[in-house]
Amino acid sequence: MYRFLLKPQWVALTLLVVLVVPACVGLGFWQLSRYEGRVAQGKHEKKQLESGTAVPVRSLLSGDGELTSAGQNRLVTVSGSYDAGHQLLVPDRQVNGRTGYYVLTMVRGVDGSSRAVPVVRGWTAAKDRVPAAPAGRVTVTGTLRAPESADTVGSGANAALPSGQIGMIAGSTLVNALPYSVDDAYVAASGASVPAGLTAVPIADDSSTGSFTAREAQNLGYTGEWFVFAGFAVFMWFRFVRGQAESERDRLLGITDEAAEPRPDPSPAAAR
Repeated sequence: MYRFLLKPQWVALTLLVVLVVPACVGLGFWQLSRYEGRVAQGKHEKKQLESGTAVPVRSLLSGDGELTSAGQNRLVTVSGSYDAGHQLLVPDRQVNGRTGYYVLTMVRGVDGSSRAVPVVRGWTAAKDRVPAAPAGRVTVTGTLRAPESADTVGSGANAALPSGQIGMIAGSTLVNALPYSVDDAYVAASGASVPAGLTAVPIADDSSTGSFTAREAQNLGYTGEWFVFAGFAVFMWFRFVRGQAESERDRLLGITDEAAEPRPDPSPAAAR
């Protein structure tokens, strides 16, 4: 009854399933490993933050001043001089449920680089009560953040802002507001580096610091999808085989659709 499995089309279908199922399972385990890797990375970053071990900011930036994969939310130090003459305010930023401004000041002369490091010295609700940046050489401790994008909540990238304000913190926008180049990342001051009168900016909720992030959920979802695809392929193969086997059994027993359906009686008596 299952001799039909030796036919070329069924051999091809079976071989296809044999190839697809291990591929789907392998991709599922690959996505699972990526999920586990992100979780481990998040725990590692959280441990580094809790340990309070700060590293020089340049060690976590590429040669072009871009954030490396290991730099997100790392505790860093920035040594240089504040450029108080080009201090900027970033409006529509929320801290503890209140809307206000990030106070953004560039630190120049970091490790002899011509690029400045953007530093958010803190948050304020009143733009007219911003403490002045200290003069001379300073060392700021804070967390290294990725540049903002148009999708950042409250970034207002396309909003028309007064002089001295900027819509989002990114190298692409700062290059138009400053007479020198900056790194495409920024440092949010923490601890004693936050001056009196300003509030420290907390780590963003979507950072990989041990919480279940969107990327982790995405990897876990893809893992489930690949395993479902593998199971679906096996299920459909068994279903096709069962249907064909039933058809073969009916053929051997002489049961056909034509025989199973009653024929109308063509006699005149039946017509009456």
